[in-house]
Amino acid sequence: MLLEKIWEMLGVILLCILSTPYFILLFIPLGYVFILWMNYFRATNRVLKRLESVSRSPVISLFEETLRGLDSIRGYGMSKVFEKELENRMDINTSAYWFYYISGRWLSVRLDGLSCIVVYGAAMAIVMFKDTISLIAAGLALVYAMMMTAKLYVVFAGASLPPLLPVYIMYKYQ
Repeated sequence: MLLEKIWEMLGVILLCILSTPYFILLFIPLGYVFILWMNYFRATNRVLKRLESVSRSPVISLFEETLRGLDSIRGYGMSKVFEKELENRMDINTSAYWFYYISGRWLSVRLDGLSCIVVYGAAMAIVMFKDTISLIAAGLALVYAMMMTAKLYVVFAGASLPPLLPVYIMYKYQ
């Protein structure tokens, strides 16, 4: 699916450039911004996911300890202490997960802005060169430019995830 979306995104760019050759002047800086944001997001996302995973381990550990010693905890009346400790660990884990989640929203806002620039550039190119562009090419360039947000997000998210092919191969042959 990632490869399919990459090809679709390249098709959108190619269609826009074929309809208006000057459109390449917009895609060069946008491509540079895209690569900068992708590298920044991948590095940040990796660290935030690691932080969330590390903060999840104490929660699971305390939960397991509580289940194993439930009779002793109730016998000594320490339920409130374990509840408070679990609540503290859950707060730490939830805050780590929140930052991980917000990084995805950060990406979404920037990709929406990038897509708006592409649509605006396509529309302006169509208006400026209306005498040299056919109506069909103009309509296709504009429609495909509007679908850029979903394609960009899938490319970003897919580029920050490990490939699933080895997992699929292992599952298929077991």
